[in-house]
Amino acid sequence: MLKNLKWKKGLFDDIYQIYSDESSVGFLKRGTDSSYGEINGKPYLFNSVGAFKQIKIIYDAENYRKLGEIRLNDWTNGGTIILNNKLLGWKFKSFLNNELTILDTRGNDLLYLTSHGIIHTNSPEDLFILIGLVTDNIARHSRNTILFSAIFPLLILLIMWFVF
Repeated sequence: MLKNLKWKKGLFDDIYQIYSDESSVGFLKRGTDSSYGEINGKPYLFNSVGAFKQIKIIYDAENYRKLGEIRLNDWTNGGTIILNNKLLGWKFKSFLNNELTILDTRGNDLLYLTSHGIIHTNSPEDLFILIGLVTDNIARHSRNTILFSAIFPLLILLIMWFVF
C-alpha cells in the first residue's frame, strides 16, 4: 500500500520532521558522524564508518543491534543498502540529484524521496523512510566534499593569479 508522507527541515536545522497528513510520525536528527531518528515510536541510530564516511551502519537504538548498512558508490550517484541480510539498491533519479529512490532486487521502487519534502513508500518497513533521508543527506555531503576538494585548489590558483 502506497504511503504519502512529507518531510520538513529548516534551512539551518539539523532535524528533519516527518509528517503523515499533518500529524508528526517521526524525525531524524543529523550529526557529524551519526544520526538518530524515530519513526512511529521506533528509534534508530546511523553511525558513519570508513575513511570518507561513505558507509553508515544502521542500528536498532533500543538494543543497539546492527540491522544493516548504507554504502555509497564512488561518485555518490547511487549505492547499496543491506538491511536484514537483503541487498537493495539506491540511486538518484534526476540529473540534479533531487529525487532519490530505494529499489528492491527486481528494480521496483520501495521509496521515492525528493528534496522538496515528498516521500512515497510502498514498503511496510517504516525504517526505509529514515534510510531514505540518511542516504540523501550523506550522498549530498559526500558529493559536496568531493566537489569542494576538486574546486578549492583551482580557486586558490585563480586568486593567486589575480593577486600576483
